[in-house]
Amino acid sequence: MSSAQPSSKIIVDALWKQAQSTVRLPRSLDLHEAHQELLSNVHAPLRTFDRYDWQTRCILLHEETLYGIVTRDISRTGVGFFSPVEMRPGQLAEIILPGLRLLSIKSLHTTRLESDCFECGACFKGNPARSNDLLDSKS
Repeated sequence: MSSAQPSSKIIVDALWKQAQSTVRLPRSLDLHEAHQELLSNVHAPLRTFDRYDWQTRCILLHEETLYGIVTRDISRTGVGFFSPVEMRPGQLAEIILPGLRLLSIKSLHTTRLESDCFECGACFKGNPARSNDLLDSKS
């Protein structure tokens, strides 16, 4: 008799249901259209690494509380995401990815889009190479 392991998506979905709050994206926000201009500028001279469009549900562990977030994009040094909670610059948190990987992040900026939706940008805390296998698996 084999014991089936639950898929990582099922586990993230279960955590999403347990989250204190989950992000509600504004109806006017079409992630695909919103990032066409952003993604056309991924080779901007001030950027060290390219950004990759990457929308998926994840879990934010911030101040010992779980929140449901939606990622926006990712690079080798950081991640953009939509959150139901404001993150002040310098705050530390963890993101639980669908593959059950844990990324430590440091908030860089937050913009309020609606009362329960903040657009956040964060850098990876520690070695940015931790995201390399994530990006390589997308190719």
